[in-house]
Amino acid sequence: MNEGPDPVEVVYDRITDAVFALDRDWRFTFLNDEAERLLRRSREDLLHKKVWAEFPEAVGSTFQDEYERAIEAQTPVAFEEYYPPLETWFEVRAYPSPSGLSVYFHDITDRVEHRQRLAGREEALRDAYAIVGDRERSASDKIQALLGVVRRTLETDVGMLSRTNLATGRYVIEAAAGNQPRPEPGDELDIAAAPCCRHVAQTGEPMALHHVREQAPALSGGALDLEAYLGVPVRVDEETYGTFNFYSREPRKAPFTEWQDTFASLLADWTGNELEQEKRAQQMRRSNRRLATTTRRLERFARAASHDLKEPARTVASQLQLIEDRFGEALGEEGRELLGFAQQDARHMRDMVRGLLAYARIEARETQRVPVDLESVVDDAWAGVEVPVREDLEVIVGQLPVVGGDPVQLRTLFANLFENAVRYSDQAPRIEIEAEAEGGRWRISVEDEGIGIPQAHHERVLDPFERLEPASEAGGAGLGLAIGQRIVDRHDGELEVASTPGEGSTFSFSLPPAPTEPSSEAELGPERGSLVL
Repeated sequence: MNEGPDPVEVVYDRITDAVFALDRDWRFTFLNDEAERLLRRSREDLLHKKVWAEFPEAVGSTFQDEYERAIEAQTPVAFEEYYPPLETWFEVRAYPSPSGLSVYFHDITDRVEHRQRLAGREEALRDAYAIVGDRERSASDKIQALLGVVRRTLETDVGMLSRTNLATGRYVIEAAAGNQPRPEPGDELDIAAAPCCRHVAQTGEPMALHHVREQAPALSGGALDLEAYLGVPVRVDEETYGTFNFYSREPRKAPFTEWQDTFASLLADWTGNELEQEKRAQQMRRSNRRLATTTRRLERFARAASHDLKEPARTVASQLQLIEDRFGEALGEEGRELLGFAQQDARHMRDMVRGLLAYARIEARETQRVPVDLESVVDDAWAGVEVPVREDLEVIVGQLPVVGGDPVQLRTLFANLFENAVRYSDQAPRIEIEAEAEGGRWRISVEDEGIGIPQAHHERVLDPFERLEPASEAGGAGLGLAIGQRIVDRHDGELEVASTPGEGSTFSFSLPPAPTEPSSEAELGPERGSLVL
């Protein structure tokens, strides 16, 4: 009588994880179907053979270290590791027994690569911001450094800022970063030798080609001998100044992504703005007209960038929600956990883009100096703050003056301080706002009863992308206080922090009096009493 299949093997072949078993001599004693698929080896090839002989690249790796630790300590282990020969990231759980080791594993390559992409984008944005905000660097040094950041993000051989003149056929390299050989700053070519850049300059539109010879044969060749290209026009005074371009001498395996295109465009626009400012400094008589032009162009860019950057994040969040709504039960516990991680990453990227664009808008617009009723500004700011249960929060507003400033920026300042107080509170916070005259200006203080900030971090929290709590716990992009600092800077003040952990924080800053106030010492307006919002 023939025996049927082993019931244990049948069960293991039905589970979704890959499973194999090793004896005390590290020989394979069992593999299920999924293990055969992921390891790309059959049972017949592996059974009764030593794992280290069949997978020699695992010797000395985390795989060997963790498996040996599990056997020696007789304790389960869990880890993530990359196995180069299979070009795969694995999540592994290994369970020891007196007879050997049972290993459960599955492919998490997509998840890890997604996480790495998000981390790479966040790092690129942070690096770009640090360069742009460095007051010690000249404009030319900033452009040179930004070329390096974008080149690394796009993974191209070379990044260049070139100046083009279609009328004369001149093509001058103004800055370059990347691998040799490449043109050097100051080199001049005939523009016909750079057909891709000539096309971008002629059309005034960005262009991205991952395989130039196949996608646009007419643009291949030339002195630069490139096979992959991403170029963005740089505009100064509404005219094409040149190109912010990145290229490689070999084709790319995959097209440039929409995010890469947008990132290059963002910094090309900033470069154009810097060149405008430099030119304006040299030609003071044209400064007013050029400033107006820059403001209009940056506002148009902010609108376009807001859509280009926020729409993909919004789409991803919506699609993830649809997956949860339609397939949530079928995903299982682990699937829902992974979906939650993806939703969290999408929200974090959305918050970072919103914060970065908010900061850019402050830089792009001229700060007004008009009379501003702070009580009205505080009312509006608080009304727009998202809180779980508004009745649980107490906001005490003392007598506030009329100051001189930008009403939109000041509303943003108070809204960010309120959101910061709500976000970093263990319970419903009490917020108090007061004002006092000080040296011809107004000293405004916003006090909360949140978790507080250690003394060593008082300056750090005002820096961009800085959070004392992980993003997953506190939320936000770490730009709220940095935006507040910049707004106060625009009003010739300084945002100061006084805080004690566990007791709360006080943020204070000074604002100028209203432009119409005749006295040298600011005074409070008519008595209105304290407000409780």
